[in-house]
Amino acid sequence: MIFFLFVGLSGKGWALTTKVPLQVEGDRLTAHLSQVPLRIVLEQLQKQFGITYEVPAGELDNLISVDLQQTPILPALAKILAPWDYAFTVNAGGHLRSLYITPKAPPADVVS
Repeated sequence: MIFFLFVGLSGKGWALTTKVPLQVEGDRLTAHLSQVPLRIVLEQLQKQFGITYEVPAGELDNLISVDLQQTPILPALAKILAPWDYAFTVNAGGHLRSLYITPKAPPADVVS
């Protein structure tokens, strides 16, 4: 089964006709995301997979650019969420249930 979801954005300088396709086939994602707010991607994932997410409000407008071609959901998330630290939970069947996203922690100083 294939689902298409198109979201229009308004304000913040984005064109009213901007469309963000996220194609889901089973547990694989195909998308061309170019300067798409994290908020839009998370909302689409929530609608498509029924996941919940927690993220600081200040992170939701940060932009994502990534190409996905039939990418399994967990590697797709690694690409989408590369600018952040994140954790996730899965159910007994191994399906994604929730995401927890935070700004990347600065690298720790090495003590020798």
